[in-house]
Amino acid sequence: MRDQALAAVVRHFVNQGATTVTATPDGIDLQGTCLSQGVDLRPGHVKLEKGWYSGYLRVATNEKGVVRSYFSAGDTKRGRFIEKQARAILEKQFSGKVID
Repeated sequence: MRDQALAAVVRHFVNQGATTVTATPDGIDLQGTCLSQGVDLRPGHVKLEKGWYSGYLRVATNEKGVVRSYFSAGDTKRGRFIEKQARAILEKQFSGKVID
């Protein structure tokens, strides 16, 4: 169930234009999914667009049924909106509860 919940959150943000990364350029597994929109971190071309956000989502390694999420945004209002969307998916579609 938690893998489905994680996939639903990732799909939601990808459908809104977010990009995802699950491994480093060297192929090292990040053990989760990095999401971002409006973030360009190419060497020599670092740029943050208006409304940018970045996040990391993963299933907890030793807590059954737990999805962990961490988000950052260039503006507090945007960050709260992104977090609210993720929580809504987890709470409404998967009966999730905020634990911390």
